[in-house]
Amino acid sequence: MAVPTLRAKEPANILIDTNKCTGCGQCVEVCKDLNYEIVNRKVVKSDKFIFGCIGCGHCMMVCKAGEIVIEGRELSPKDLFDLPDKNIVQGYEGLMAILQRRRSVREFKDKPVESEKK
Repeated sequence: MAVPTLRAKEPANILIDTNKCTGCGQCVEVCKDLNYEIVNRKVVKSDKFIFGCIGCGHCMMVCKAGEIVIEGRELSPKDLFDLPDKNIVQGYEGLMAILQRRRSVREFKDKPVESEKK
């Protein structure tokens, strides 16, 4: 049994424009569901995914070529925005800049936590 990440039950739709792909592999690295693989120096959808695209959008964010579009699960390219400048750090605008710059993807290692960190 799995816990849904949103109310949507269907996976998001991954659209790839392979003509723009540079083969950098950043989308492969950030996708925690293994939705991508590199074949002949181009990214393609993998058939070895776990659950299907959950619509986190990290692959769209890291793709410098702009070749990946995710639609569905309440996400679309129109939801993306440019990161604010790092130097805006005062008042409300500063707080919003910090919140908008923050992205978090948890990746855990298969090793025990050191006792001094518990």
